Amino acid sequence: MSVDKVFIDDLGVETVIGIYPWEQQVKQMLSVSLAMGWDIRQAAESDDIARTLNYAEVAEYIQLYANEHTHLLLESFVEDLAARLINRFGLPWVRIRVAKKSTVPRASQVGVEIERSAAK
Repeated sequence: MSVDKVFIDDLGVETVIGIYPWEQQVKQMLSVSLAMGWDIRQAAESDDIARTLNYAEVAEYIQLYANEHTHLLLESFVEDLAARLINRFGLPWVRIRVAKKSTVPRASQVGVEIERSAAK
């Protein structure tokens, strides 16, 4: 069993998100960090990008998703994104942390983190 991970840290994406009326009128910047389960041995042995999880493609997919979808809650954003990433890239599991600038006094960011596995 592989415990390899491919990760992207602090990817900035803009999206319409939030429960307040003003939040539905503007795009806000989110910080997305994720670790994805992936067996890297074939890529390491062949030195061939076609045999790995291309994090540039994953990042582009996340950017497009954020641009095309709106949500009230970070929870629905991250849950839907996790399912789509697992499906699109054939991931065995993904851990995603999404944060946005805080409206909570003395907190710079608020967010959620989840870990999801592919259905067996």
